[in-house]
Amino acid sequence: MTLTVAVDTYATLAEANAYATARGWTDWAALSDPAKELRLTEAAVYLDQTYVWKGRITVESQAMAGP
Repeated sequence: MTLTVAVDTYATLAEANAYATARGWTDWAALSDPAKELRLTEAAVYLDQTYVWKGRITVESQAMAGP
């Protein structure tokens, strides 16, 4: 699966890897890339379903709830 920021996820795999590495998350590092991508898409769905974002959608074709 290839992630597309603002369509499938809020962060790239590289950004998530850097974030996890900076925090010493060894459990993240042990996951395969497809497993990490799945978790990133699940996190995006969670964020979109749980939070009300400030502002408003200005482009009707915007795929995600956040700015």
